[in-house]
Amino acid sequence: TSVGQVGLRCFFCKDEPVDKLTKQAVCFPSKRDTIFECVRNYHRTHLPVCPCSPDEMKAEYKRLTQQTTRQKRSQKFTKAYYAEAASEVGIVDSPNGLVLGAPRNDSGVPSEKMRALIQAAENPSTSAAF
Repeated sequence: TSVGQVGLRCFFCKDEPVDKLTKQAVCFPSKRDTIFECVRNYHRTHLPVCPCSPDEMKAEYKRLTQQTTRQKRSQKFTKAYYAEAASEVGIVDSPNGLVLGAPRNDSGVPSEKMRALIQAAENPSTSAAF
């Protein structure tokens, strides 16, 4: 990690000393395309064992992940969505990982690329672009 690099961390244990953090409490994706993996690993590895998260939240998370009727979206759409959402808030890839370096989309309207991605995710049979 380098100074200025954008990372993700657990909200619940954010104030814990680094040596007390459990696995995947903090992640520094190397590029926008790897944000999805960071979030997925956080959900699978850290969240169920986070010593600082409320037990009620862990129980609800477990219940939701065990539901068999939930609609599953293709991971490729979720991965593309995370990467594009990062772009929308001004995050860019750099040789030193993710950094804030582009203008934010503060218009309140998703970019054309984001709208196309959302539309493709809602009806995957209509687009292979992602």
